[in-house]
Amino acid sequence: PPRQGFRMPSNAVPYRFLFALGVACLLLGVLPGCESHEGVVPARISWDPHASGNHQMALYGEVVPNPLRAVVEGPVRPGLLGGAGTRAVAVGHTVRFEIENPESGATLEPGGGTAVEVKTDASGTAQVSLRAGQQPGDIVIQASVPEYPDAGRLDYRVIAGVQGIG
Repeated sequence: PPRQGFRMPSNAVPYRFLFALGVACLLLGVLPGCESHEGVVPARISWDPHASGNHQMALYGEVVPNPLRAVVEGPVRPGLLGGAGTRAVAVGHTVRFEIENPESGATLEPGGGTAVEVKTDASGTAQVSLRAGQQPGDIVIQASVPEYPDAGRLDYRVIAGVQGIG
């Protein structure tokens, strides 16, 4: 004969399983985007993988079409169960952009000088615009994290006096 008394609804087991899975994920810290980026120590600077602004062209006195963008990230955090791991972005750190050949006459915006320091935003990205000078040829811009020289540096190249067609 069937047992009398309290009977669990048929959907109770899946909810318990989902609750346990959610708690486990929070405890293991595998939910991307939920971690805090405060206090992340910069370990590397790299080009923005979506739009770095490297290898552009501009006519004399014009601003290049896309800003120069750098991303500052912390050290690799090991992945779950031996996975590749990830890097958290470093928020609020200073990135220095500097024109290596100021004789080109190029300037960085904001400010209009040959060097500018900007803070990384919530995505760990720092960006500046470049105005070509009146001299033809390459403009080389270096980006670095002054407080963390071991994070490396980036070298951008922009060509002045040339316009891309097509």
